[in-house]
Amino acid sequence: MIRERLLKGGAIVFLGKLFSAFSLLVVNALLARLLQPEEYGAYFLTLSLVTTAAMFGQLGLNRAVVKFVAEALAKGKPGQAKWVIHKVLIICLCCALAVGLSIYAGLGNWLAESVFHSKPMAQVVWLISVWVVIFSMQGLFGEIFRGLHKITFATLFSGLCTGVFSAVAFTLLWLLNSEASFEEVIIISMLSGLASLILANIFLHGDIGQHTSASNIDVAQVLKLAMPMFITGFSLFGVREMHMWVLGVFQPDSDVALYGACTRLMTLLTMPLLIVNAVLPATIVELNTQGKTKKLQEVLRNSATLATAPAVLGFIVVLLFGTEILELVFGSYYQQASHLLLLLAGIAVINVLVGSPGMLLMMTGHEKQVMWSALLAGLGGVFASVIMTNIYGLIGVGIGLGVGIVSHNIYIWYYARRKLSINTHGGWLQLLNMLRWAMQYLQHNNTK
Repeated sequence: MIRERLLKGGAIVFLGKLFSAFSLLVVNALLARLLQPEEYGAYFLTLSLVTTAAMFGQLGLNRAVVKFVAEALAKGKPGQAKWVIHKVLIICLCCALAVGLSIYAGLGNWLAESVFHSKPMAQVVWLISVWVVIFSMQGLFGEIFRGLHKITFATLFSGLCTGVFSAVAFTLLWLLNSEASFEEVIIISMLSGLASLILANIFLHGDIGQHTSASNIDVAQVLKLAMPMFITGFSLFGVREMHMWVLGVFQPDSDVALYGACTRLMTLLTMPLLIVNAVLPATIVELNTQGKTKKLQEVLRNSATLATAPAVLGFIVVLLFGTEILELVFGSYYQQASHLLLLLAGIAVINVLVGSPGMLLMMTGHEKQVMWSALLAGLGGVFASVIMTNIYGLIGVGIGLGVGIVSHNIYIWYYARRKLSINTHGGWLQLLNMLRWAMQYLQHNNTK
């Protein structure tokens, strides 16, 4: 049952992530041509600001809802799952509105003008405040569907729909007019997210509407779990994204554009791990609740092995053709970031190699350990970026990013192994097991 669910869910998520990655690549390739490098860099900073603000709007509820909903379904309590979903949606909406209003009231202008010195950002603060609310709720809906084991909907509403809508809109804009204003780009991005959010709400109501809301837990329990997950998520954001803020403070927006272009390509290398992490949360909760530790390790190690192989292959492609890829996707201006691209590719491979120890710990009651590890690693990585950026520029930011990601992943891998006696990294034996699973699954379907 679990094997079949993982294979089926993995196939769905793979196709979804494949289309999502393709649409993201199309969007960024078009934006590199519609906008000047300085405006493209401002777009990356704006998106990073929206992502950061949305984390405060969600307060970790996007992670907590997966655990509570999956546990309720594992115990045969759909009414409790519905209760949690309704309460989480209300809390998140209130928080997102508060964050959006604070950006509109002055925080957004201060960040745009005093921190990033970005005129394009300062001109669209009101749009950013609305986008934050949409982005916050959109991310929450995707995780709700994940907790419900609705992997197809989780995949659709965790970025795929938004990416497709944006890709279509930007393609039409490029065909009609080879240039676009910064404001037009932000409006299209915001409306694409809104369309996805409306669809997600319709499908969620149809999925849980027939159940009666009932629960033996309270909001305080939900928030007690959500807050450490919020701090963990924010710290992990620092591990991955805060380096762009450092670059935005100390370097021109054109350098931010180079860094942003490279990180978008690196999403393709980490996609296998993103697919694994999209499928695993509810399964981790289920197996842990049932006390099946050996089975849980088997699932994690097989998943990590499956994610590692394409990541290593992608690194080899970047090593051989990194400059050509940057020129093909973004244009000749972006060739100068080829060394940064190779460095980020190596970091991505290390990230995939260790598997999903963070997801394992957060779904098994060890979210605080992940929180502290991410917080310390994030601070260390950002500190390294501040120092190295002033010495090595773009490469310095890449070094700081590597310090944060590598130190965090190695520590939580070690902690999961010591505390839970579970290894999360892959191996050749796991690769053979996965192939055997796939063959058995195909043979089973052919005999039906």
